[in-house]
Amino acid sequence: MKISVNKVSLILIFFLTTALYSPLLFSDTGTNVYRAYPYALGAFAGELGGTGLSYQQWLGKFGYEVSFGGYYTPPDCSFEPNSVFLTYSIGLQFQYALFSENLLKKFPDWIAASLYLFTGTVHVGSLSQPCKVNPDFNKDDLSSLMYLSDTSKSPVYTPDFGVGFGIGIEPVLFRHFSFPMEFGIDSIWPLGSLWPDTAGFIVQGGFRYRF
Repeated sequence: MKISVNKVSLILIFFLTTALYSPLLFSDTGTNVYRAYPYALGAFAGELGGTGLSYQQWLGKFGYEVSFGGYYTPPDCSFEPNSVFLTYSIGLQFQYALFSENLLKKFPDWIAASLYLFTGTVHVGSLSQPCKVNPDFNKDDLSSLMYLSDTSKSPVYTPDFGVGFGIGIEPVLFRHFSFPMEFGIDSIWPLGSLWPDTAGFIVQGGFRYRF
């Protein structure tokens, strides 16, 4: 998901300001959630982090996460010269915690928060079915199909790779329920290309259970 530069700037300023004043806002009361429950399983969705099942682990101030998943839909050549029917992504990110504390002095188990920097890479692949022009296509007939599946040609595989970096927050409710959200910059390159297909600000996030 792409968002405007102004919105991202305001969000980053807010969380960096929060980090600077964290000693006034956060308490060390109780066991630190991220040390007590360093592992997390769940789902994540992002252009850089990958979309699908997700595993994350903190090793002190350093952490990493791996996300992978895919999606299949039957080829449909109705209105496209190439019909993408299978996509998958594998994302790997490394993190460094700026701070991670329990919130609320009187109720330390209710909510915790972590602010961290991250960098990562992602591989995205897709399979598409080539289509051919329908010789009987009639633009005045709404039921007429512009393209037909070309079964004489093999599916086309398209691999992309991406890199990026940014800042993330990870609120944890009741010591286990994690809601990571990340803001950053990434670039996605087709294999063999010198120039990226896309580059810009991204927002990504997910839900995990810490244990």
